[in-house]
Amino acid sequence: NYYQFLLKMKEDVHLNSYEDTVLRMLSKELLNGMRIHELLLLKLLFEKDGVVSVDDFKKALEQVNARVDQKTLDSMLSVLNLKFYQKANQKKYGMEPYVMLSNNEYYLNEEILRAYQSNLNFDNLVDDVLATGLFKADDYDQTQPLTIGKKYTRKDMCRLLGWEKDLSAVVNGYKLAYNTCPLFITYTKSQDIDDGIKYEDEFLNSQIMRMFTRSPRKLDSPEVQAMVQGNASGVLKMPLFVKKSDDEGSDYYYLGLVNIDQKSLRQESMRNKKGKTVPVVTMNLILEKPVQYNLYLNLTKN
Repeated sequence: NYYQFLLKMKEDVHLNSYEDTVLRMLSKELLNGMRIHELLLLKLLFEKDGVVSVDDFKKALEQVNARVDQKTLDSMLSVLNLKFYQKANQKKYGMEPYVMLSNNEYYLNEEILRAYQSNLNFDNLVDDVLATGLFKADDYDQTQPLTIGKKYTRKDMCRLLGWEKDLSAVVNGYKLAYNTCPLFITYTKSQDIDDGIKYEDEFLNSQIMRMFTRSPRKLDSPEVQAMVQGNASGVLKMPLFVKKSDDEGSDYYYLGLVNIDQKSLRQESMRNKKGKTVPVVTMNLILEKPVQYNLYLNLTKN
């Protein structure tokens, strides 16, 4: 966080360890502005001496054209009370909830409020994070969980789609959870990857992606059937995330929702890392909107 930078620069600023912990959480998790809800609620709580009614918060969201559905509000609270995070991150962020909900009112953690009101350094640094996050939030469509063309990590996806827990460590290529099946595809595979997981996913054009399931999988495998039937019925949403290569880090472009072309399903075979032939299923994914031209070229050009 910025406080740690100021210390390195020998600036005369002072936070205690818990204040530093809170600032770290706000900086690492919320500063990106991908969802305005946490930022706006914290801003209001600091302005209103730590108490804001749910109704007043909903009105504030409506004023900035942000969604007010219950799933998003529940997700926001699970982030601010730290229940969304795995134990390691809960411990890293101080264990105690930052915000609580009781009798239709949000309450700010008393220790955080006290620090904000008594330590001008903490006050200024927190205000800076919230103001910057709210500024960056303008780059995202706050009426939707995800903005097409923007970059997200697996952890961002878990938070923004309202998953109860951060399951980013086990998402890998795709994960069926909470009536969603996010797909994460690295377009140009590293030469260091084992052949057994070097799937040849590829764009057929700017609106169709050919995808391989994990192996070994057959057409009648429960996982494949859950994807195919769930998507066909409209129950299972399938957001697609793509990055050009691992050189781009852990961020993937969100390209929108896809639907499986039922006629394209094929059971094929490939060699795993032990050289054994194993079954795999391929399918064409049809994007609801074509990929923007420049981004499509960036992802696919050699």
